[in-house]
Amino acid sequence: MGVIINLFVAPEAPQATLVADLVANLVAEGWFQGPWRTGPAYDARLEIIEPELAALDYAPQSAAFADHPDPAAALAAFRAADGPAALVWGGFDPAHPSVARDFDHYNGLGLSIAAYRAPDGHRLVRYAEGEVDRDGVYRDGPLIVDVTLPEWLHFQGKTGVWTDLFQNSELARRVRAHWGALRVAEECYL
Repeated sequence: MGVIINLFVAPEAPQATLVADLVANLVAEGWFQGPWRTGPAYDARLEIIEPELAALDYAPQSAAFADHPDPAAALAAFRAADGPAALVWGGFDPAHPSVARDFDHYNGLGLSIAAYRAPDGHRLVRYAEGEVDRDGVYRDGPLIVDVTLPEWLHFQGKTGVWTDLFQNSELARRVRAHWGALRVAEECYL
């Protein structure tokens, strides 16, 4: 068992900034590898379908996701989706020089990444890992983020990206070039 890292990245000033264009630019620069999947952003309870669940064929949430042969097909499907949508892919391409330099712990496994689009906005509320009190009641940890966003990126996995590592990376510089100032929130749990 290991620590799962969730890193959420969004523009500081929430706006519809075409996350698909950002992903397309990063794909063209060789940052990411497949497999590529698209599907709904939410499950039946209107909760976000997390990248790792969408990427796993055996997870019930993944049934609504379609596989695509390449990133261009996935991006086209993501752009054409009616309503809240998710584009999920297999992680970084470890052959990219900046991945090898900035994320040297990454070995090509244990990371799923998603881009989300919610045209009417989605209230993203996340808490730090909580604990069970002596009465057996689970209590959330401190609030990490509570913001309504139309678009964001989500990095999730055991070889995930934590805040300091992301903020000082070439990838963050590329994302800032597209979105400007960033809102970054990290959540870790066992």
